[in-house]
Amino acid sequence: MKKLSAVVLCVLAFALFAGCSNAAGENGSEAPIDYQARLTGTWKTKGYDNGTFIDFITGDLSSCKLKMKYVFTEDTYQSWMEVSESTINGLKNGSDDMVTAEPLYGVDENYYYTAERKGDGSPGDGQPIQYSLKDNALYIVGLGPLYKE
Repeated sequence: MKKLSAVVLCVLAFALFAGCSNAAGENGSEAPIDYQARLTGTWKTKGYDNGTFIDFITGDLSSCKLKMKYVFTEDTYQSWMEVSESTINGLKNGSDDMVTAEPLYGVDENYYYTAERKGDGSPGDGQPIQYSLKDNALYIVGLGPLYKE
């Protein structure tokens, strides 16, 4: 009887573990993150449609007022940005609007690529633009936050 109980327990244990699937992916690996899908959509600073500027302050206390809008699709991106009262080195007052959508060559965890990548390992390969997603907000080269529509 003890042998039968031990065999039944072994069979049950085997059936339990053999029947489980790995929901995260095969062979214990996690499913890859689709960075492109996370970025796809229309992103705007708060009040963009009303012409409202947001205050942006850098770590060295330089500042500006800005309003931004970015639209990402599977294979293009387009941006609109207006800056005023800038004391940030290299960020001039005025508008910088992209009239036409530009090709998007890829997206990874930290960058979207505005040119074809050669794979040569150089820092500028693919003309990467740094972005980050934090608390459902998008920051592009540190500027933001922009929120998805």
